[in-house]
Amino acid sequence: MVMIKKKLIVLALIFLCISIILLLISLFYKIFSLLILSFFFGFIFLTILLKKIQNVLLITTSTIFAFFIVEILISLVIFDDISVKYDKASDCVGWKFWDRKSDLGHQPKPGKHSCKMYDPNGEVIFDVVYTIDEDGFRFTNKNKAFGETINFFGGSFMFGHGLSDQQTLPYYVSESLNINAKNYGVGGYGAHQALAILQSDRNTDASINIFWTAPFHALRSACKKTYSSSNPKYTLVDGGKKLIRDGKCPNEKLLGRVLKHSAIYNFITRNFHLNVTDQDIELYLRIVSEIYNISKSRKQTFIIGFYKSQENYFKDTKFSNQSIFLELQKYSDEIVDLTLSDKRDNIDKKYILHILDGHPSSIANFEGSKIISKAIKKYIYD
Repeated sequence: MVMIKKKLIVLALIFLCISIILLLISLFYKIFSLLILSFFFGFIFLTILLKKIQNVLLITTSTIFAFFIVEILISLVIFDDISVKYDKASDCVGWKFWDRKSDLGHQPKPGKHSCKMYDPNGEVIFDVVYTIDEDGFRFTNKNKAFGETINFFGGSFMFGHGLSDQQTLPYYVSESLNINAKNYGVGGYGAHQALAILQSDRNTDASINIFWTAPFHALRSACKKTYSSSNPKYTLVDGGKKLIRDGKCPNEKLLGRVLKHSAIYNFITRNFHLNVTDQDIELYLRIVSEIYNISKSRKQTFIIGFYKSQENYFKDTKFSNQSIFLELQKYSDEIVDLTLSDKRDNIDKKYILHILDGHPSSIANFEGSKIISKAIKKYIYD
C-alpha cells in the first residue's frame, strides 16, 4: 500500500513537472494551446493527490482537455487557412518595436526595424524596413527645397504598414510637391492621438495638417480596442457640449493580453464584432472638430483624407459613410475620399497589400497622393 502511494506521488510530481515546463514554454513563445495543456497536467497532479474532491477535479480536467482539443481544431482547421504570420526574425512587433511608456499610449522605438509577413501558404506578403526617427515617428524626408512643411496624422494607413519608407503616402506627396513631410501616423492611432499630438509640446509647426481617417477610428477614440490601452482618453461632458482630456484609456487586463493568443477567443471576437455606437461616433467627430479648431487657431489648413468603412459597421447606429463624410466636411477646410472605390467591399485588389491584409498598397498610396496633392496645391500655391 505504501509502495502504491509512493508511486502515485512520483507520478503526480512528474505531471507537475510537465505542467510547469509547458507553462514556461507557453509564456515564452505565447502559445495558448500549450497554456491550456499545462493546466490539464496541473489538474491531473491535483486529481491524484486530492482524493476527497477527485470527482470534481476529474470533471474540470476533462473540460480543460476538451478546450485544448477545440483550441487545436480551430487553429488548424480555421485560422491556419486565413492567418498571416510575421517572420520570427522581424522586429516590427512586440517589445522590440513598441515603446509602451509614451504619452500617446504606444510609439515605435527609434531605429531601423525589419518587417516580413507571410500568407498561410508561406508566400511573402511584404519584406520591408521601417525607419523610425528619434522622436518615435516614421522617417519621411528632410530639408526639401520648397520649405513648406506638412503634418500627416493617422493610423497604420498613414504610417505605411507593410511598405518601405519610400512607399508611404506622405513620401509620395513630399516628392510630388517638393515639400517637407512629417509623418505622425502610427499603427492603432486615431483622432485622439492626432489631437493629443497637437496639444502636446511637440513641434507641430506646419502650414497644413492632414488627417487620414475612417469611421472605424471611432472605436479607438472610445477606448474599445484592445490596443487602446493607455491611449489618451477624451470625454464629452456638460451634456456633450464640452470635450475634455480625461486621463488614459484603461490598461488591458492580464487576462485580455493572454486571451489575444487564443484561437477560441479570436474566433469568437471575429464573428461577434464589438459594435460601434452613436455615442462613440459623436465623440470621434467632436475630437476631429477640436483638431480643426486648433489648426484654425494656428492658421494651419486642415485637410481630411476619408476612407470608407464596411456598411455593416454602422448597423447599430444612425450613421453611414455618407453622413460621417458630410459631418467631417464641416470640420475641415477640405475633405477628399481616399477609398479609391464606391464601397469598401469593392476595392480593387491592386489597392491592398493582400486579400488577408487590407492595408493600402504602394499603388493605392501613389494614387491617393495625387488626390491629396491636388487639394494641397489650392493652399500652398495660391
